Amino acid sequence: CMYTDRCFTAANGSLYYFDTGVTSQWQLSQLAEGATTPTAIAKAGQSSEVPVGLDAQGTLVAYAASTTCDHTPCQINQCTIAVYDTAMQKQTTLLSTNQFGCTDAKIAGGFVYFAIVTLDQKSEHMHGLGIGRVAIADRAFESLNLGMQGDSSGPRRIYPSGDRLYLVDPLVMARIDASALDGTHDFTP
Repeated sequence: CMYTDRCFTAANGSLYYFDTGVTSQWQLSQLAEGATTPTAIAKAGQSSEVPVGLDAQGTLVAYAASTTCDHTPCQINQCTIAVYDTAMQKQTTLLSTNQFGCTDAKIAGGFVYFAIVTLDQKSEHMHGLGIGRVAIADRAFESLNLGMQGDSSGPRRIYPSGDRLYLVDPLVMARIDASALDGTHDFTP
C-alpha cells in the first residue's frame, strides 16, 4: 500500500487489497463478505515492480504496477496494467511496457485510466508526463502528453467522473474531458 493512493477497495461484496505472499512478493488478495480467509487472485509480475494503483467496479478489479525506486540511481520505466475478472476468475494483462512508468489505476467507461510518469534524473523527483487508458475489451491503448514542465509537476492520480477526468499532481488539480484521449497516441508502449 506504500505506493498506492488507497490500501484497499471494495466491489460486488468483496474487499480487495495488496499483501505480501509466502514468497515475500506482493499479491492481490480478495476477502469475500462473510469469509474469514482471503484468496490470492494475482501475484507479482516482475520482481522490480510494486503495486501503484488499485480499483474495483462490479466484477472487475484493476491494478497498476511500476518500478520501485528505493535505491538510486533509478529509472521509472516499467508499467503493467492488469484486470482480474472475479466472475470468470481470470486475470488479463492489458498493458506491459518498459517505455514508461505509471501510477494509479481507475476503472471507468470500459477503460482503465492511469498516469504516465518518469523520474527526473537531476532532482530524483517523480514527474508526471501525461495520462493513458487501456480498453478492457480489446486492449486498445490511448495516451496524452500533457507537456507539464517543472520539478515534481504533472499528474500522479486520476479520478474519472462521468465524461471528465480530474488529474492530481502535488500542487494542482486539473480537469479535462475524457474525449481528449480519443484516438491520441502521444506515448508508445
